[in-house]
Amino acid sequence: MNYINKNATSTVIANNFSALAISENNYQTITNEFIENAKLLPNRKNGNYLYHEIISIKPTDKLTTHELENALTDIARKYINIRAKNHLTYVKIHLNTDNPHIHFCISANELNSNKRARLSKEHFKSIQKELETYTLTKYTELENRPIYNNLIDENDSKLKLYNKTQELKQRTKQPSKKEQIKQLLENIFNNAKTHSELLKLLEDNDLEIYQRGKTISVKNLKDSKKYRLKTLALDKLFTNTKERLNLAKQRVSEIKTDIERVKTYNTKPMNAKQAKSIKLIELLSLLNHKAISVKNSDYWYKSPFRDEKTPSFKVNDIKNLWYDHGIGKGGNILDFTLAYFNVNNIAQALQKLTEIKANELITDVRHEQIILEPFAHKKIITEPQEIIQPNKEISKTSPFILNKIQELENRALIDYLHSRSIETEQAKKFLKEAYYRLGNKNFFSLAFKNQSGGYELRNKYFKSNIGGKDISFINNYNKNNVSIFEGFFDYLAALQFFKQNLSDVIILNSTALIEKATEFIKLQNYQNITTFLDNDKGGKQALEFLKEQIPNKIITDKSEIYRGYNDFNDFYIGLKGKELELQKLNTNIEPVERLREIIY
Repeated sequence: MNYINKNATSTVIANNFSALAISENNYQTITNEFIENAKLLPNRKNGNYLYHEIISIKPTDKLTTHELENALTDIARKYINIRAKNHLTYVKIHLNTDNPHIHFCISANELNSNKRARLSKEHFKSIQKELETYTLTKYTELENRPIYNNLIDENDSKLKLYNKTQELKQRTKQPSKKEQIKQLLENIFNNAKTHSELLKLLEDNDLEIYQRGKTISVKNLKDSKKYRLKTLALDKLFTNTKERLNLAKQRVSEIKTDIERVKTYNTKPMNAKQAKSIKLIELLSLLNHKAISVKNSDYWYKSPFRDEKTPSFKVNDIKNLWYDHGIGKGGNILDFTLAYFNVNNIAQALQKLTEIKANELITDVRHEQIILEPFAHKKIITEPQEIIQPNKEISKTSPFILNKIQELENRALIDYLHSRSIETEQAKKFLKEAYYRLGNKNFFSLAFKNQSGGYELRNKYFKSNIGGKDISFINNYNKNNVSIFEGFFDYLAALQFFKQNLSDVIILNSTALIEKATEFIKLQNYQNITTFLDNDKGGKQALEFLKEQIPNKIITDKSEIYRGYNDFNDFYIGLKGKELELQKLNTNIEPVERLREIIY
């Protein structure tokens, strides 16, 4: 009596006690009446005179303390009515614990009876079900889940195990072994990045997954205890984990295939004609040898074959030949490669030059700022081009009127850039935003300047030009190398992919302008042309035209890199998409970084 009254609420339920005991709520009087009623029972060794029973309720924040106490009082009266209607019953309610609960002290015999009342298992089970149904139906705020009404007779062992587990958990304040295993498996399934890592994590934690028929289970190797994943409610997570790892494996395989394909393509040896077109002075620069003096077309170096103070190694830039006065030997670029790299034959020399040539697209840019400028800077004298001005009609036939050109800051245009995997800061170096009028409606687009002073216009729904169609040129001050892109999105994607400034760059803005680009290449006398044209009919025709018009130049077609995609930007979007997907699949591989490493 002292135990159940400690820290209890003021509510008292006393069933079948005298009026005196109830009115005074006298613990001693109540105790005496329990004793007097028990004296009616025959003496019996280890006989029960009193039952102490507890009903525990799941905590809730949907009821106030007063409302919860009223609910528990009602549940207690219901239990008395179906369990001990004619017995002496004393009830106290406890709310100041993790689980609100009700204490019952019930006499072993009914009031004034000399027989012990016995409850069969079936009868007590029916009482449990009836009280549970009453509680779940009337007090939905308590959020208790059905236990007794979900179990059938053959599952009594499960109920016993559940009750035992819950009692242990409440007593120790620690999760059961089963719950610990479940939590550990959840962490392993969620964090494993590959099949091998999954097996390693299981092994490190002394766990083993096995399957018998369709049943998948886990075995704790420490105590040989076995648990079905379905019983742990982890069967779906395990299935999802297998699917995730299988998908990640497939994506990694695709990336590796791309890597091997591109690697093979980039290491295909050049022929002797291509090798001899490489400037010796550029090769020496790549090998970190600088000319000490230049006289006309003769470049003098300290010999790359030995240490010396006075330059004795000469390269004639016009003939593209070298001669080392210190050893009395010389020759062309293949002879130099044989001697410098100490390779055995021409085939090995060509392979070595191919590996060096793979870095040629990425050049030493002498100016940090990449700028758009007219062709005149490249020794081409052209008539001054009229720059379109705001609020001026572009031409007699153009329906557009330009309102303004300003720095890129429009959120919709930036979102469009991001949908093409283009970073904002990168784009701002080359793109503006244009506001223009068509009839009575105003529009805005990305604006990329061309050599005629006009702009290529692009937004999510629109592609056009304002101020005249022309190619765009980006001068990175490279005398011998130029790269050609079909559109500015391809160029911006390439800048992000390679993470370095490219050679001089021509953006066609349309394959119809390949002829104009070809004339520019001839005038500038570029020796090496690298093309990043689209993988479609227009791109192929533009490449063939270029090869026909300048057959004496080295033209390197890079479209094989993005085979299976329409253009370089699509290729880059695909790579970033795979990278994002692999991140979601929790797999640590970065396609963009891996491909960048082996392409250049």
